[in-house]
Amino acid sequence: MGALCCTEKQVILSSSVPMKKIITCNAFTQTSFTIPETIVSIPEVQNTGLEKELYYWKNAHKLSLLQATLRFMKRNIKADLKEFIDRWKMVDIVELSGSELSGDITMFSTDEDMQDFKISEKNVAEAKDIIELENKLVLKENPLLSYTDFSKKTETAMAFTSVFRFFEEMMDKKYEADVANSLANRPPCTLPDFFIDHLNRVYGLKKLAQKALSQMMVSLKILSDQNHSYGKIICKLLQVFDPEPVPTTLALFITKARIDLNKLISSKKQGKKIKRLEEIHIIDAINLVHNLFENDKFSRTRTIVLLKPKLMSEEEFLLFRICNKIVRSGQTSEIVFFMFDVESQNEISMDQIYEGTKKCLEMFLTPNEQKVLEKIFGQKEGSLISRDFFCSKINLKTYLEKIKDESLTVSKWHFLDALIEVYKAVQLKDTVVLTSLFQNYKKVKVSQNEFYDMIYKLDSKILPDQYPLIYDEALMKNSDCSLDGVTLDAFIKTVFNRAIGKRGARDFSILYLGVRTEEQTIEEKQKNELIIEIPNDIRGKSPLPIYRKGSNTPVVSPVNKIVRRPSALNIDRSKSPTFRIQKQVSNSSSFDNPSTKSNAPKGDGQKTPRGNTPLDRHKTSN
Repeated sequence: MGALCCTEKQVILSSSVPMKKIITCNAFTQTSFTIPETIVSIPEVQNTGLEKELYYWKNAHKLSLLQATLRFMKRNIKADLKEFIDRWKMVDIVELSGSELSGDITMFSTDEDMQDFKISEKNVAEAKDIIELENKLVLKENPLLSYTDFSKKTETAMAFTSVFRFFEEMMDKKYEADVANSLANRPPCTLPDFFIDHLNRVYGLKKLAQKALSQMMVSLKILSDQNHSYGKIICKLLQVFDPEPVPTTLALFITKARIDLNKLISSKKQGKKIKRLEEIHIIDAINLVHNLFENDKFSRTRTIVLLKPKLMSEEEFLLFRICNKIVRSGQTSEIVFFMFDVESQNEISMDQIYEGTKKCLEMFLTPNEQKVLEKIFGQKEGSLISRDFFCSKINLKTYLEKIKDESLTVSKWHFLDALIEVYKAVQLKDTVVLTSLFQNYKKVKVSQNEFYDMIYKLDSKILPDQYPLIYDEALMKNSDCSLDGVTLDAFIKTVFNRAIGKRGARDFSILYLGVRTEEQTIEEKQKNELIIEIPNDIRGKSPLPIYRKGSNTPVVSPVNKIVRRPSALNIDRSKSPTFRIQKQVSNSSSFDNPSTKSNAPKGDGQKTPRGNTPLDRHKTSN
């Protein structure tokens, strides 16, 4: 094979061997071409050097056009295939192996927020695909994978107790860091990143930290393969060795919930045996769930269902939950029976019990739970239940005895695992809602106006000037990096990130720790802060209106209320005359004292003439 090398000025041809394939041209670009033998073969006719060079450049130009055409075809075929797959996903699904999907739809029907959306099995299947793809991306981008090499098979496993102890210490430090970030309005650190930082602080040297991390990963892999409950939770939180990693939002919530759980375990109310095993009584677990999900009935109900102690049967636990609801509502079994007996016949049917538990006790019974309740009452279809028989089954005395039974406990990791499972249900439910809303437009991408319509349907309280910012954020999250519309995955990520309409957030959101985004922090400062200027020598002597910095117009006070007195403000008078006063100070009772007389302007919108305010008069006198 002969080689032909050329620059912009000269061409060197090897005449000993005929040229066939490889030609390197243009020394400045250093590009290489592989030309078929049929294209490069030189005619037998003896040509001059100039003709040979011209013939070569013609062939090189043809090859360049051919390569450009192939690249263009490849790029367009790729785009067409992606669009075809996206459209294929939008086609109605005719058949699904659907017992699981049907169960999900039944689960969604327990939430009142789902009443305004039409959910199909197609939406559920699409949402599951989106979540699965997101989980794979999280596992792939885990910083622990790039910090050390897990492929070394010579590394020995660290003792399980050492791994557990290190993880517990790290979680305690993580909560302290979350609180500090919250107070400083900084974004929270992800748990894998914080795990690496804590590892470096403990071991000092990076090589020692990497070695320890490799040993921990070997131990966690063993625990994951053994399906160890504690080890599985650690793997989910660190986003390793588990197909369903815990996202940052849930990790923040788990960190805080774990602290509350540890306080319960170490409290004096628990027995010594329960303390040692790191368990809490079932009634304490239910009370903690009510505190964690005070405003989220869906998450609260599903979490309590998952907290069944091992020593309780399904029938006993269902009766325990019903009695707990009755006690919390301050009722008795007889009163509840009369509430169920709408027609006052002293007998009720099973359908009336199902409807009564939903309306009066706010408990939605699934089909499986309805079968369990039928088994408890032992009634055939169409038979009625008397008041005495109802009270004998729904017995509060038995409930009080169960409360005193110390064997009915829930382990620490059972509780945390229940929170993770409920978050997965909430994530799936909200993803299904957003998928259904997006697919109403029957497009792969939605326009700006269509995007605004969806945001308005989710939360009509968002200010109009926020819509362009949300749209720009969604464009930057497009998986195909396009700017001609918003894709489904970008729409879901944006809604979850901003917790629009409480989707993807609920009590699992960062707001649980008091963390705010940068935009929210700026907005709150503008709304909640007033800047006033009060001279030192007249402060506290006479009532003065409050002025914004750089303005002679007083702040309009509430109607029928006295303007704020500086002497009533909670401020340090020894410092500068410029003070920042939070909004809650304005609600102090001393501001609204009717006995205080003031000549300050009322909230009628009337402007104070320039130079006629007490502050201006004081400046003039000086």
